Amino acid sequence: MFHEFGHLITRTNSACSEAPATPESRDPLERWCEEFGAAILMPRDAIRLPARVTDLATLSRLARELKVSLRAMAIRLIGLGHAGWDLYRTIPPASDAKPRGGGGTGRNRREIRQDEIGWRGTELFVAAVQHDIISESQALDYLDIPAAEFERLRSLTPTSA
Repeated sequence: MFHEFGHLITRTNSACSEAPATPESRDPLERWCEEFGAAILMPRDAIRLPARVTDLATLSRLARELKVSLRAMAIRLIGLGHAGWDLYRTIPPASDAKPRGGGGTGRNRREIRQDEIGWRGTELFVAAVQHDIISESQALDYLDIPAAEFERLRSLTPTSA
């Protein structure tokens, strides 16, 4: 995110199709944006620096401590003079893979709307439909939920006399 902010500051394209920064990168602006983002995420005082980082194990430990990617940590260490591009080149491509899933099943729109307007609010919509004050389609439009979820809402709501 801060890398892209660097592009906004410099008023340049942020569509980074080039590989990550290396000394061979032909685009010095792209390298600057990488270094800018790394510097924001990892201020010098926040990094407990050993004399020089030369192995992936140490790089990985430092990256975990600051909750940043291996590449971001390497770029910052290179910028501070505590690592070289040879370390950066040893970072496996798999480290760039973003984790997928793991977030559970998520919440559906009915549950989200119930959280937004509360149980009493959703009960009022069910009651309004039951008493022909509004149509079911009007309730569905306002709540922005599918008909099946309105049926579920109806079954969860005590009927009022």
